[in-house]
Amino acid sequence: MTKFTNFYDQALVLADLSKLIYEIALLHNSLGNKWSEQEEYYFEDIRIMIEDNEDHLAKSQFKHNFIGKKTGMLTSDSFKRLEKIDINGRKIRDKRFYMTCTNFDYLQNEVAYAIWIDEIHENIIVVFRGTDSNIDAGTGCYNNLMTDLHVSKVGEDIPEPLRSNIGCRRIKIHEGFHSFLNRKTDCKTDWYETTIRDQILKEVKVEIRRYPNYKILTTGHSLGAALSTLTAYYFAITDKISSPICNIHFESPRLGDIKFLKLCQYLEKEGRLQVARFVCNYDLIAVAPLIDYCHVGFEIRMDRKKTKSIKCRHRTPDMAISKLLSLVWDNSIQANFDFRYDHGDYIERVINHQKEIKKMGTLDAMYGKLDW
Repeated sequence: MTKFTNFYDQALVLADLSKLIYEIALLHNSLGNKWSEQEEYYFEDIRIMIEDNEDHLAKSQFKHNFIGKKTGMLTSDSFKRLEKIDINGRKIRDKRFYMTCTNFDYLQNEVAYAIWIDEIHENIIVVFRGTDSNIDAGTGCYNNLMTDLHVSKVGEDIPEPLRSNIGCRRIKIHEGFHSFLNRKTDCKTDWYETTIRDQILKEVKVEIRRYPNYKILTTGHSLGAALSTLTAYYFAITDKISSPICNIHFESPRLGDIKFLKLCQYLEKEGRLQVARFVCNYDLIAVAPLIDYCHVGFEIRMDRKKTKSIKCRHRTPDMAISKLLSLVWDNSIQANFDFRYDHGDYIERVINHQKEIKKMGTLDAMYGKLDW
């Protein structure tokens, strides 16, 4: 059982990690061959790496994320908040919260995900980096954009034991996201048939053997949110991984068809999967693609205004038609069209709605209240 006492604390840690993996990717690409590749990275390791390369970083775009223009000090709010986590005197800066298994050896040597071991809350967290055109002006940027824009669907067989419960044999998933996880790795030490999905599962199983009682969480923002949801689904249908798999993500595009939604609903009902999607009003990326695509899990919809209440809903199979129509409208282009860009404000919105999110209790409690 996760030791987070409320949903807000859990969501903020995962939101900060989703931001931090982007910043670490930017650090990695800014340093190039100066990046120190090691088995595990604690917060102090990242801090030392920044301070040792301050002159180099000050000349790059990285300074806007981590390095103050005048002071040279760390300025990342996410880094600072995570570093200050303290539960009963246990701080993550005391090397009880660290990053491992970043995939530097493939994906064009870009950082696409990392696994964090959180000994404070007893979690194994897989964090996916979101799309950003600034991380790599070359191949990496092109691949990120192609992943997002490849919106046709690809079919995938439902595991045999689940077919009778869903009433169909195949689901359809966004081809770009599906291909990202199921393409072969570029690591020369891997067997040639190894996919990124296999690689992540292999790495997570290593951590499960080390921490058998830890809960598995996946998270990410934007592209990373979609990949984290799909990975959580794959974990949930994998034997020898304890349930439920928890996925909390931020501003995800739609991922699959109605059959994928029904399959996820069944896994949620059986206690094998938990999904919560934080989304900002007026975020057009989070409502795409439109035709025959669905979101899954809880939706926590946040507004710019602190005074406007958040909406928390879950699309269960027997959801009342009035609530379903409201949910469909809130996820339409018409309801979200705005010239202001609201795709990157998720951490600020989570903090602004702290009181309301805390009142939700925990994600386990939220699922316990659902009427299946």
